[in-house]
Amino acid sequence: MDPKIIQDLWEFTPEIVITCAMLLVVLADIFLEKARRGATFLIAGVGLLAALVVAYGQFGTIGSPLFFGMIAQDDLAIFFK
Repeated sequence: MDPKIIQDLWEFTPEIVITCAMLLVVLADIFLEKARRGATFLIAGVGLLAALVVAYGQFGTIGSPLFFGMIAQDDLAIFFK
């Protein structure tokens, strides 16, 4: 595996955090019956806050193309994350 891909995954962490949070929300909705609303709301909120913190940490970094030029990474792209 090319080391550039691993480096690009670190720049893609807000999307990875949101994806993991969505997966946890779906699993909590399936397996937790009584406390479903509260648990899913809490997991979704924590996941979104974690993604916001990670995206905020990426502001001001030098913009670069990710995944061999398929995705542009600059402050505007980070803002819309």
